[in-house]
Amino acid sequence: MEGRAGVSHSKICLAAGFSYGGEDSPPGPTEQLQRGTLCRGWHHASRLGAWYHRSHQARCTWCAKALDQSLSVKGLTLFEGRDGGDMVQRWRGLPTQPWHPWVTTTISEREEAKNYALEALQTKNAIFTDGSVVKDVKTGAALVVYREGVEVYSNFWKLSPYATITDCELLGVLEAVRWIVSTAGDEAWEIFTDSQAVLKILSSRSSTARWDKARQIYLSLSEIPGRVSLRWVPGHSSISANERADELAAKGASMREVSAETEISVRTLRRYQGEAGRLSLRKWWSDKRASLGTSVNDFFYCASHARLWIRGEVTAASSAVVFGRAPTPAHLYRCGVVNSPECDCGAPVGNTRHYLLSCPLLEQARNRVKGGVPYHLYKLIVDLKRRKSFNQLCSALMQYLDARRGLL
Repeated sequence: MEGRAGVSHSKICLAAGFSYGGEDSPPGPTEQLQRGTLCRGWHHASRLGAWYHRSHQARCTWCAKALDQSLSVKGLTLFEGRDGGDMVQRWRGLPTQPWHPWVTTTISEREEAKNYALEALQTKNAIFTDGSVVKDVKTGAALVVYREGVEVYSNFWKLSPYATITDCELLGVLEAVRWIVSTAGDEAWEIFTDSQAVLKILSSRSSTARWDKARQIYLSLSEIPGRVSLRWVPGHSSISANERADELAAKGASMREVSAETEISVRTLRRYQGEAGRLSLRKWWSDKRASLGTSVNDFFYCASHARLWIRGEVTAASSAVVFGRAPTPAHLYRCGVVNSPECDCGAPVGNTRHYLLSCPLLEQARNRVKGGVPYHLYKLIVDLKRRKSFNQLCSALMQYLDARRGLL
């Protein structure tokens, strides 16, 4: 992974609240991470690289800062390097060892899986787990334990806001395994999850090595080999136990305090890096547009993406609208050509936003835009699915304005 230009696909931990003497003295694998770190339970972890290569360091520090600004993650700190710059530490769990037994996973056809789950619920020891993600910020996980159809235990957790649905589902399975090991490890158990992705991760040693929770599941199950099997159950299929787990997971997501933090994947860091970049661009455009000497409309700040024009994907009519050359009544009034900025429909200000969003004279043209005209009009440019409709809408607007001026 040294020398690559991009961020690796491994899990990384932006650890907070701990430090050590120098770059050449890493902490031991049994050393506890202090409270407030973004990863927990990495007691068997091994440090695979001391520090990122410079290119890695710059990219990962960027991600960390973007994540901290957009999420205000509790306890997130960046280490200061010898040259005074910020540095980010990378951690990864050891791969599962060859002598560890395989995890038994089963994914059956939908009806077969449903019938088996209903039968196991009434006749066996069964645990149903589930995860929940609401609006990409509220995340939770839950488990419900049954003995021959009788609920004997349940619990739920709230995860960090950057957790993915796979993180939530894995936590539910991990907590189920922990409960079995600590409470009923001498019995046979079936764990049911409606996430096929989790079962596919656990069925592959290479995939398990990339997910810390999956590796912890492996290590925990190695203490009670052959006593636990994992099965897929179809979600939202009127199985009361699965619906109960889903309800508790949603309840966990609605909690105020995080009770089970998770590691951050590179994909998540990239997503928040992109979001932070877009927010920074929008703020920069809002602050600096007046000093740039340009007439580009505020809501089309992303028109700086010149490649769209270079490829010819934005027509001349669209360019006229974006760069403020559309002869709207408001524009002509500012130029002293007409005496009033009023639109022909009676609106007091006939500007570009009025025509594109609400003017009844262009209602038919707006109705042809796939998915409707978004309130934030810059999306008409960056959304590939709407670009053709955007060009047609701008063409209709320019034709109307030209006809209004008597040019057609």
